[in-house]
Amino acid sequence: MKVAITGATGMVGSGVLHECLSSSETSSVLAVGRRPTGLEHPKLIEIEQADFHDFSDAGAWMKDIDALLWCLGISSAGMSEERYTEITVDYARAAVEALQAHNPQARFIFLSGAGADESEKGRSMWARVKGVAENLVLSAGFRSATIFRPGMILHQVGSGPRGLMQRAGYYAFLPFYLPTRALGGATSQRDIGRAMIEAAAGRVSESRLNSKQINRISKQARAQTS
Repeated sequence: MKVAITGATGMVGSGVLHECLSSSETSSVLAVGRRPTGLEHPKLIEIEQADFHDFSDAGAWMKDIDALLWCLGISSAGMSEERYTEITVDYARAAVEALQAHNPQARFIFLSGAGADESEKGRSMWARVKGVAENLVLSAGFRSATIFRPGMILHQVGSGPRGLMQRAGYYAFLPFYLPTRALGGATSQRDIGRAMIEAAAGRVSESRLNSKQINRISKQARAQTS
């Protein structure tokens, strides 16, 4: 299976990248981004994408993948709705339209977040915008599309939380990770990566996955390969 990952230098994306590189189910892994990952691996192919508004030159790699794992994202803290929409919705729309044109049989896996608002009408700006992006992906007509809505995420490999507020929030909640996970509100980089591989392979039937579902899918997949 050939997969492409955006946001592979971010916290979630770097974990997904490591999981995909270590998986026996992937034959090649394309990291699509503005800067290199800093990794070397026989499966890894780095694709420079300077402008996420324009995927007009992406046909060469898009036509050859089985799934696009969209892990590109940013915190909405301190951002205007216009800018957050540009990064969250407009970038995804450009990729969706290009992938539809070149490879409509591909699967699209989109990283969202717990609390995203698919009604697009709530008071929370980030939740509304994420909901718009989710609906865009799900209505695009791909072979399958899966939305990941993780809550708290445990950092295990690759990049950690960025920004002073993000790091402070992460370490403040870290002691509560295990009880939060037990209640279904937390997951990990590797569990997200393993579940994304399952979605990319077409083995996930749900269109939206919360942390509890992500953990279940990951656990079942690991049990089958152990």
